[in-house]
Amino acid sequence: MIEKIGKKYYENISNPDNVFVSELIKTKQQLNKICVAEIGIGIGATSKEIYNILDDEDEYYIFDYDEKIKELKYDLEYLYDSGPKLHLYGNSKLTHDSYAWSLYNIWEKCFNRGNTNLFDLVFLDGAHDFVIDYVSCSILMKLLNQNGAIIIDNPDLKYMDICNKSVNHSIKFRTIYSDYQLQCSQLNMVIKLLLSDNESFEIKSSKNETSVIFRRKL
Repeated sequence: MIEKIGKKYYENISNPDNVFVSELIKTKQQLNKICVAEIGIGIGATSKEIYNILDDEDEYYIFDYDEKIKELKYDLEYLYDSGPKLHLYGNSKLTHDSYAWSLYNIWEKCFNRGNTNLFDLVFLDGAHDFVIDYVSCSILMKLLNQNGAIIIDNPDLKYMDICNKSVNHSIKFRTIYSDYQLQCSQLNMVIKLLLSDNESFEIKSSKNETSVIFRRKL
């Protein structure tokens, strides 16, 4: 997977997310041991940078399709002699399967242990789907430590824009979404419902970046 970084056809997903990496470095400087999560790994550009920053005292949760998780694990173990403790959560491509189910299972285990504070930093770059990410964000909000943050990638994305650029994607997405759904910024809908007016969170965004930060207040 990682060998695709910088190669032809993968230029748009070959750079790590600058906002997340910057927040990760700050968090690592502040805390001796941190727990981070990455949801949606692309070709591993951000994952590789995460591995460069974390050490063997840290924990790293990864969520994506089963086969992508396995491929990334192989690449990271091949490239690095040591690294953070990995927690791998792959899901199938069945219609109603997603990382939301994995997150619920994690929350349930934490709840049964009496402490749902887990993540210091989360990078959400997954389905960009209203249903999946509404459920996922509602769970992630419960799993954040005090002062922990969720970095949401490209909340303005509309599937119609992807359809207009690719015939194959258009065929695929038009079997899943209505025209209205294709034209919506589905992640922004999630943000408006869950985070924008939530007094427990503060927002930090940059006009020069596509990611938005929501930090849980102390």
